[in-house]
Amino acid sequence: MVNTSTAVPATTLGYVKAHTRIESDLDDLLLEAYILSATQLCEHVIHQPIIARDNSGWDESFVKPREDGLPAADVCAVPPAIQNWIAGVVAYWYRNREQSTDLTLRPTPNYDSLLDFWRIYEP
Repeated sequence: MVNTSTAVPATTLGYVKAHTRIESDLDDLLLEAYILSATQLCEHVIHQPIIARDNSGWDESFVKPREDGLPAADVCAVPPAIQNWIAGVVAYWYRNREQSTDLTLRPTPNYDSLLDFWRIYEP
């Protein structure tokens, strides 16, 4: 079981704002909430913590030791592909935050493949 409740945001507000081309500070709280949620989703997808933290709640038998740099010591050490994935998810949620739309929403091709290197597959 993956416990993401103690997740630490794995990218910065500035990084996400640059990615989404948002210059206003009006939605900073919303974006910060999206960043944390996207970080939790990413940890759930890759089955391991992104940033090291005390009492992470991870089942050590489930999280296999890896030499891929995760968990990172802090947000500065998070791999760019993971930060890009999180920024992309936040941008998608931000642009489609209305409950309904007339637009056809389509996933970005190959976007989830950014996480493949860090994903732990269950045996």
